[in-house]
Amino acid sequence: MTIIHLIWQLLPRNAKKLVARSFYNYLSSREKEGTVTFLNYGYAPVTIPALDVLNSARTQLYEEVAAAVQLTGKAVLEVSSGRGGGAAYLMQAHRPISCI
Repeated sequence: MTIIHLIWQLLPRNAKKLVARSFYNYLSSREKEGTVTFLNYGYAPVTIPALDVLNSARTQLYEEVAAAVQLTGKAVLEVSSGRGGGAAYLMQAHRPISCI
């Protein structure tokens, strides 16, 4: 376990929220090229083809959830605080009629 993990475990919940929010805002302000499309930590092991190696574990998280239901031809509500990568993946891989 790294020192960062140990410090994180010792932080109170409200401090963790502040750190996470600050990190999100920092990443969003620095990323100008549109290459960061997922803001989740991902899921392992990765079992889907890696269309985007940088985001393969993050895409896998969406696949783990989406594989439980049939999305083709259905309207999907994707609730997140990300940047649209998950919604784009769902539209490409599972072909819902719409994804909001």
